[in-house]
Amino acid sequence: MPLTDEFIPFHLRLVPGQDRTNRDTLLETNKVESAENARFNEEVGSVVKRPKRAYYNTTSVGANPFHALYRFYTTTSKFLLGAYLGTMKVGTDVGGTFASIATGLTSGEAFTFATYKNLCIFSNGSDNIMQTDGVAAWELGACKATLLAGGTNLDASAAYYYAVTMDTDAYTCGAVSNTVTTGSAGNSRKVTLSNIPLGPAGTANRIIYRTEGGGSTLKLLATISDNTTTTYVDDIADASLGATMPAVTDDMPKGKYIKIYRERLFVASGANEPNRIYFSDAFLPHYIQGTTATSYKDVSPDDGDEITGIPIQLGTMCIFKRNNIRKMHIDSSDPDGWFIDDPISYQGSPAPQSIQQTPYGVYYQGWDHLYNFNGAASTPIIDEFKVDEQIKSNSKQYSVGFWNDNDYYLSYISADGGVDYQDRTMIFNQLRSALSIDSYGAASFAAFKGGDETGELYIGDSQNGYVYLARNFPQTISLRTTTQLNGNLSYPTNIYSGLDDISFEGTEEEPTIRIGWATTINNAVGTLNAGYSGTATIDQPDASGTYTSEVFFVSASAFGTIKWHEILPTGCDVVFSTRSGSTEAACLAAAWDGGLTNPNGSTIASAAAEYIQFKAVLTSPDAYSTPRIVSQDGYAIQFTYTPGGTEETTNIPFVYGTGFRNFGRHNDDKIYKKIIVSHSGVGTYTLTWTTDSGETGSFTVDMSLYPYRWESFFPSNAFGRTVKFTVAKTDTSDLTLKEILGVWSPRPMLI
Repeated sequence: MPLTDEFIPFHLRLVPGQDRTNRDTLLETNKVESAENARFNEEVGSVVKRPKRAYYNTTSVGANPFHALYRFYTTTSKFLLGAYLGTMKVGTDVGGTFASIATGLTSGEAFTFATYKNLCIFSNGSDNIMQTDGVAAWELGACKATLLAGGTNLDASAAYYYAVTMDTDAYTCGAVSNTVTTGSAGNSRKVTLSNIPLGPAGTANRIIYRTEGGGSTLKLLATISDNTTTTYVDDIADASLGATMPAVTDDMPKGKYIKIYRERLFVASGANEPNRIYFSDAFLPHYIQGTTATSYKDVSPDDGDEITGIPIQLGTMCIFKRNNIRKMHIDSSDPDGWFIDDPISYQGSPAPQSIQQTPYGVYYQGWDHLYNFNGAASTPIIDEFKVDEQIKSNSKQYSVGFWNDNDYYLSYISADGGVDYQDRTMIFNQLRSALSIDSYGAASFAAFKGGDETGELYIGDSQNGYVYLARNFPQTISLRTTTQLNGNLSYPTNIYSGLDDISFEGTEEEPTIRIGWATTINNAVGTLNAGYSGTATIDQPDASGTYTSEVFFVSASAFGTIKWHEILPTGCDVVFSTRSGSTEAACLAAAWDGGLTNPNGSTIASAAAEYIQFKAVLTSPDAYSTPRIVSQDGYAIQFTYTPGGTEETTNIPFVYGTGFRNFGRHNDDKIYKKIIVSHSGVGTYTLTWTTDSGETGSFTVDMSLYPYRWESFFPSNAFGRTVKFTVAKTDTSDLTLKEILGVWSPRPMLI
């Protein structure tokens, strides 16, 4: 027996995700026992505690869930739609408030959405299909009504709504507009109708019907004798209305699932027709002839099943039912040439909201597992999460899925929760093949991915009437190249208007900002003396210059710091200032908050807002020397901010448990000697160790004392063949775990 112990190192790289499958054997080394409120894609090779969420609406709309969320974009605007109880609401990004645009809908229903030509169509299968422009909502097949100032013929303080038929009433769908209420006598008694639907080719006219003030009977208002006009101004008295609107010929169908595909609207799974798919004419989503023409396809209507989704995979519509999947081929322009396959997979989905189109296929929750349908077959995925073990058995249909930035989210009612609402969210990171479980539930998701937005994920709460920004990490904007610093992408053809006695030197990739002429001699007009205010100094116009940035849209809840790389000859200086505002115009009109001189990180004093702008004043003691701002280490100028609204203050229970490890020595009895953890973050966390022999203990790690690395010796009772480590931190502050290392030695054997 040696005089000294043999010391054997162990090393745990903290990249594996959680395995939620119940196992009796040792975990594989590429999985861990628990990863709760953890993220794997923020820093390669590390596990990061889930950050705090931020409120979209700081005031709850009520003690119930947001059953649906959808980010809707037009060519000029963006809206957040949210279904709450029996109301469709639209959010205001700046104020974080919600206004109702459609009421009287069936309470508690989930919705599907489709955007088409600046309108959003939404449906829940129980109510008439609706559409909205983000300002008002009306039934699909009707028109929008907007109250105007002026007018004398409509009744005062009276409610009106409208309907439209086609071809001398040959097509009547029964859809009605939004209701408008006129003002008092002399005020707002005129209505503009917009989005009047067009008919198919050959339509001779469209007829508008209107109620009398406060009435419910639709009567003839006007005939539009063409198939191109989409607006009409109504200033006609009730007494001038004509005949009553005829009976409906083709009622607009209802359906739980809608999809715009090949310029047609598809509507699937109505309350009375769970296996039928209706379709519109091309380019006319408001025109569906389900009675006078059979504009629908039935999908095995007598199989006792029902459609649960109609995603698109590889350019083909896939029909998901609870127990199978098949394809509908609609390549022909004539619907008579369409056909539906027999089932090509018998792994269907009972959870309609879990069905998500991804770059890898259609991810969905089956009865027993999570699957990927690639267009030819369904393959089990995410083996670490067993549906039967984790989801309450009679609640599998309520799971809500979402795909965003290589993460598949699945919010569900947990088997061990004892609740009737979604209380857990599984997140599977595709790039790392890592699974984690968040201790919150979501009834809906939406991603902000249009225009100048960067893909932020928003979550509809499953209980308390809030919408949250899911990832409230600080964001960084770095300006490195000449193009980025010029803001308008026009350099060097045009000098950026934000340059006052400032010029650029260097290359596109390594620019330098300095005091100088805002043009070159080659591009100068006239003579230097005559054209540039008398005697000109070729080196630079004077002893100071101002660089002003473009205005940045950041929608910040907090600003961080601004920093830059500077070179300062003797007597030279660079001073930064910032300003902010709720709009671009307000930002440009605001006073500057100045005096920022620390290039390594000056705190931004401007109030958090939607927009921010900064400027740098470069000064010199003469007209021959100049300070310089240069591009190094990935930026010339860089600033940070935190997006979203007020941050959540609820503690986040982070747990990362490795499971038992034997470090490749299965049968060795081990004495654990020393442990080392690499980390970053704020506050303290608890590290617990447990061996298979029943020994256990814990350490409290204070990152204010050990900001990067902590180490300690194990107590004398730390022995066993296997050991597991659990890191726990329940507060609102951050933690990043990079690796766990240590040393063990073989326990002596007496023979």
